[in-house]
Amino acid sequence: MAISDLRKSLIQLLTLVAAERQSDCVDLYPSRAIGWHVPDDLLTRDTDVSNIYLQLTHKESTAYFECWRLLMREVEEGVLEHMDERELRALLQRTVSEVWLDRDVHNPTTIRSHAKQFLEEHSRTPATWSVLWEIRHLALEGKIQVGNVEFLVFNPSRDIPWLDLNDHPMADQVLFLRDAVFAQMQTTAGTYKKAIERAQPMIDDALAILRVAMSSLRFLQEMQRLQRRGIHCFAWTENGQFESHMGSYRAFEAVDLTLRDTTLSVVESQLKDLRFLFSNRMPAPLKDQLVRATIYIGSSMTRDNLDLRILDLTTSLESTLCARSDPLKAQTVSLRYLLLITSIGKASYVVHPFDLYYLYLMRNDLVHGSARRIGTEDAYRALRYVARDSVERTLALAQERPELKKLSHVFGYLQRPENIESAMDFISRHNAGDKAVADVRKLAESWLSKSN
Repeated sequence: MAISDLRKSLIQLLTLVAAERQSDCVDLYPSRAIGWHVPDDLLTRDTDVSNIYLQLTHKESTAYFECWRLLMREVEEGVLEHMDERELRALLQRTVSEVWLDRDVHNPTTIRSHAKQFLEEHSRTPATWSVLWEIRHLALEGKIQVGNVEFLVFNPSRDIPWLDLNDHPMADQVLFLRDAVFAQMQTTAGTYKKAIERAQPMIDDALAILRVAMSSLRFLQEMQRLQRRGIHCFAWTENGQFESHMGSYRAFEAVDLTLRDTTLSVVESQLKDLRFLFSNRMPAPLKDQLVRATIYIGSSMTRDNLDLRILDLTTSLESTLCARSDPLKAQTVSLRYLLLITSIGKASYVVHPFDLYYLYLMRNDLVHGSARRIGTEDAYRALRYVARDSVERTLALAQERPELKKLSHVFGYLQRPENIESAMDFISRHNAGDKAVADVRKLAESWLSKSN
């Protein structure tokens, strides 16, 4: 189904490009355009110009971005996993350029042939990879099977026979690992990098289940159940063209840091934004709430699991933007953040309030157990920014308005009718069919009716 959708999308894109006749028409204000220079080697075909910049706008650009989204889905998990994003973009743009240059001779049959050729040339079924990964703080006699992961005592000649220990520059390091415990499992992936990325959570999950099994050993101390992946790993393909790798990956642990010169100046400058948090003029109830919120932000940076980072940061947002009695947390966080950025400091944002709505909903999936491993670096950085921005803007508001001594006072100030009406004007400029927009508007209307 995914490939079928991609083929249809590519055909639609090429059809629109081939139908374009006004090559000299330039859209000065494209809503969402994409453009590139046509590859030089394509311009040798009966063209009398040496440089063409091809720009897609309107329907063509929409079709391009949809096709690119589906291509990237296959890069992430599918028949294009082996491809680099930059390489794939160049190939797509070359194909579009070819069709555009020959648009006068193309018809639906040739367009379908072009799309089919593109996908057949570049698609590849992901290979099956075996992965061996060192496990720290565990000794073992025999083997233990946890789901699809096997914990075993490493024997290089038995477990990685493809590596010549008599003629390999890293042989001494490999032999040093003899009798260490390793986790072994298989996964499908288009590249070594993706095989490693997929092996990590599977091995971590197996370790978590192993700890649960060890919890019945009451004589063990908690510190004896802290097994972790080590830095050494091996991976090789089990089918298709043989490929093997050995590598090392540093665990998520502290690296020494020295603050000096520019880095010290930046940190000192950033701390100034938080100095009112420790002022004697800061009301204790509001101070306690904002200190907790700030500590949750700092705590999120120590987590090696993105899901846990998301939970810390959504807890921080709740500490700053929610009361315990607020029933609709995602709508409340989004609307109060919108009111905050329009009421104090510059009325600007890096993370859109409606994007915040969807980011917060990740918390519900994690807490209620309906999903896991859904945290991403982008989501983490966006939530961290909003959590910190919320604390700093609330601090600025408390400093500007000393009568606001509790978080409830801050909420009362933000939810004045004129502020909510301003927020309603902002909301009205967005797509009413979007769930975030509709839910936040409904809450804003409810607050406005109560304040009048």
